[in-house]
Amino acid sequence: MSLKKHIPILMLIVLLAGGSYLRIANIGKYSFWTDEFFAVYAAKSYMSENSFYVPYEGEHPYRKLVVYITGYMFKAFGESEASARMPFAIANILFIILFYLFLSKMFSRRMSIVVCFIIAFSPLFIQMSRECRSYTLHQLFYFLSATLFFIGFEYKENNKVIK
Repeated sequence: MSLKKHIPILMLIVLLAGGSYLRIANIGKYSFWTDEFFAVYAAKSYMSENSFYVPYEGEHPYRKLVVYITGYMFKAFGESEASARMPFAIANILFIILFYLFLSKMFSRRMSIVVCFIIAFSPLFIQMSRECRSYTLHQLFYFLSATLFFIGFEYKENNKVIK
């Protein structure tokens, strides 16, 4: 086997390692901030009383998926900043992997590595993934729905989805 054929995969592994480190290292170092508190209090309320109560606001029925994920992470790993934020960092890492797979099928491996490099080391993407908020889930689910929509249009009679 040629080493040249495996270079994009090795580069992707390096990108994922660096991007994962930037997303996960010291993820629980800083305390929750304003908007994260809504999900945290609602998650605590959901796990103890099966409601979405937030102090000074009452019921907080927004971003239920974030509340469910945060609540179950609290139940599994204890109430901490790291356990609340970790699933959103993982969702962003999963986004990078899926984006690479999609782009490498649509275009070229080289182009998909460049785009994944930009995503993996973008301060905006890193910051979004280090918060207990719905941004990374929106990003992941929007990408999945757009990809499936595209695949639906590109589906051929011979059952090949993408070349």
